Amino acid sequence: MAQEPAPIVVGIDGSEDGLQAVRWAAREAALRGHALRIVHAFIWPMMNVPLGPSPVGPQEGGLRHEAEGFVGEAIALARSTAPDVAITGDIVTGSAVPTLVDESHHAELVVVGSRGLGGFSGLLVGSVGVGTAAHASCPVVIVRGVP
Repeated sequence: MAQEPAPIVVGIDGSEDGLQAVRWAAREAALRGHALRIVHAFIWPMMNVPLGPSPVGPQEGGLRHEAEGFVGEAIALARSTAPDVAITGDIVTGSAVPTLVDESHHAELVVVGSRGLGGFSGLLVGSVGVGTAAHASCPVVIVRGVP
């Protein structure tokens, strides 16, 4: 029995550049015949750490709800872009770069957005893209937003 091809993984952060990465990754998954895995990495507030007030209860639930909204929006966009692609989404506890590097071990490709800041800064690639590309075990694509 043939093994399913590894998915294309796209990291999102709720930004417009992240959504551009989702569009690109969905199209690429359709072209290659791969599944698409949408990942939002998030460090939940640390409880019982004396760094000031920590969100608990409704605030913590609000952060989770916001993260779920990012993933839901990305899944809807991917489905509208590539309706025949198998799409999953997940919220992973952790920092973006280590999470995406871990995901790269089981991925065909990792896709992230680039923060276009305009001017000279707009020529630079974001730290998540650089860190992921430097340590991933598969190719990494950094998608620039629409100018």
